[in-house]
This record gives sequence, C-alpha cells and structure tokens, in this order.
Amino acid sequence: MAISITTALYKKNDEVREVSTFEIDGKANREEYKGNLYCTTPGCNARLVYVYRTGKPSYFRTWKKDDHLESCIYSFERIEGRIGINTQYSINVEISAERKRNALQSAYKQFKMPEERRVNKKTPSRKSRKTKGRTGNIAIKPVIQKGATEEEVKTEGRRGPNLLRRNADALSDSDVGKARLIIGFIKRINYDTTRAVITIENNNHTVDVKFEEAFFANSPRHIGFFHFIERYITENTSVIFTAVGEVRKTSNGNKYEFVVYDGEDFRIENMTLLSIAAYYSHNKLE
Repeated sequence: MAISITTALYKKNDEVREVSTFEIDGKANREEYKGNLYCTTPGCNARLVYVYRTGKPSYFRTWKKDDHLESCIYSFERIEGRIGINTQYSINVEISAERKRNALQSAYKQFKMPEERRVNKKTPSRKSRKTKGRTGNIAIKPVIQKGATEEEVKTEGRRGPNLLRRNADALSDSDVGKARLIIGFIKRINYDTTRAVITIENNNHTVDVKFEEAFFANSPRHIGFFHFIERYITENTSVIFTAVGEVRKTSNGNKYEFVVYDGEDFRIENMTLLSIAAYYSHNKLE
C-alpha cells in the first residue's frame, strides 16, 4: 500500500514551513492552506492536498497530475487506463462503510443460492460505451484505507470504486495488492491475544484470512472475541464467511492470503463478530 503522507511544506510568499495534519483544523484553516502545500522531500515539487476525515486520521494526498521525484519516498506509478481513453492518472478511493456493508450482504445472499440459480441468475446487460475521442479520464482504484473518500470523487462527477468479489478458489495474481471481497466456508480458526487466522475454503481450495496488528489497533473492541467464532463453527456446519480486505501472496509466494483491517469488514453467516459474541453472552442476536 502507498505510504501515508502526514507532513507537508507550506509555501506562501516568503513563508516556508513544515506543517502536519494536526495543525490544519477547521474550514478556515483548510482554505488558508489550500494550494500552498508541497512535498517535504528536498527537490520534490509535487503539490499536496489536505484530506480531512472524521473518525480516521486525516492525511495529505498528491495533487492531480503532479508527480513526485523518482527518488522520493512518496513516488508512485500511475495506472494506465483502457485503450481509447487518455487516462493520465489514477485516484485511490476508499470504499465507504455503506458500500462494504451492502457488498457483504449481497455476496452472502448470492452464495447461499443453489448453484443452478446462481448460474441462471441474469443481470441487465449494459451497452458498452465507445471510448473514441474521450480524454482526461481517471482510473478509480478501490483501496481499504489512505485514499480519497467517495464523497470527494462524487462531488467531481465520478462514481465510487467497484469492489470485485472472489470465491476462495478464484483468486489470481491480478488480485494481489488490491481490495477485494472474499467468500468461502470456514474450515478452521487459530488465534491468540494479538492475531487471528481464519482458514476458508471453496472447491477444496483454501485461503488464510489474517487479522493482524493493524486490525486490532483499528478495532480494539474485538480483542478476545475470536473464541466465539471457534464455538460457532463447532456447533454449526458449512459456515459462510465473507470479508472485505486486501489480497497478498504468502512469504514463499506459493499461495494467496487475505488481510482484514477493520472489525466491521467481515461477517460470519452474515453476522458481525460482536453480534455472535452478544448471542452467546445474552442468548440473543443483536
């Protein structure tokens, strides 16, 4: 994932000073800094934009069409678009909580369908748009964190990012490093106080879904609750697991693995972990 930018150079008239995201607070201040922020790397003149977020750390984003020096630690490669479109740059856009909730619910319902219904279920076809003569389009890349918000791109007349769905047996190299929704049956779970691994499978293919330090930092309420999943899968068979996260390759490069970063980004039989914990604690689902 891209390195988060948390400091910038403020340049206005003869004033040059380094500022952090914590110093830019309030609409008035944001207007003052707008258009006057630059990368802090010596010799790099890439302009930056302050991105304010509620409930999550704010950050600086690289100005559209500006590139960092190749030697800059914030340098990144822009993704080329489809043939026929002059896609000059891309935007990393965070998948909203609402979009993730809807995607998880939809994936679960579809996975529960009999195979015949899944195959025969048709969606309205869309006419392909001609790309001849279109220029200046932007590639929208969905990310889990450290991207522009969907509200930001919508105000610019662009739609939010698509979240692609993958069964546990359908991952490929093209998914590595990208945000995906994964689904399969829970095979086993291993956990301790600082980590958890849920192994899911589909058609005899397994994938380890990992909950690491970043997960527990983002979701401290989930610490100590993974034993409820172990209890649930011992009492129920063919338990369906869905999650939104990022696809990785294992350290030896032989298999794929999946990383979840937030407690609201996965479901067990369409239930959150906190709901399952509440069920066993209070004998009811919430």
